[in-house]
Amino acid sequence: MKVFELAPPATETELLAVFNEEDKKGVPVMSVQAMVASFFKGLSNDKFEISPGQSSQLRFMSRFFPSFILKQLSKPVTRMHAAT
Repeated sequence: MKVFELAPPATETELLAVFNEEDKKGVPVMSVQAMVASFFKGLSNDKFEISPGQSSQLRFMSRFFPSFILKQLSKPVTRMHAAT
């Protein structure tokens, strides 16, 4: 049995519509087709951790600066909670 992990970046889906433009500012968004193509490329190469697009950078940075990355990624959620 093989287990593959896919850590997709911000992807053009209905979920992304929940975030406002300020939350998405400066965030590159990957199309679903490109994300799926990256997944199948990693799968065919037996790459067990597949991090297409910006998610590979985030994974790298989170190993060295975990608190900073968590704080940055939590900003949109914090704003959403404050608005309710």
